[in-house]
Amino acid sequence: MEYDILKPWETLDPWQKEYIESEGNCFLLTGRQSGKSTAMSIKAAHIPDSHISTCDKCGSRQFLGVDCHTCQLIKAK
Repeated sequence: MEYDILKPWETLDPWQKEYIESEGNCFLLTGRQSGKSTAMSIKAAHIPDSHISTCDKCGSRQFLGVDCHTCQLIKAK
């Protein structure tokens, strides 16, 4: 199958599928232009809402237990 930039999930390598299906912390040690960003973006799209919180101050979304980076950037200015 030929790679389609609009449907990258149709032509994933085996390591990308394994990474997307994995849980917990992961470390990707690959060469350049190997599909890390593609795999990471697909995995991020599948993060359940139960792992995401919304900031009460600015409304941005982040992982549970992580300080709001948007509010931190606004304070830094």
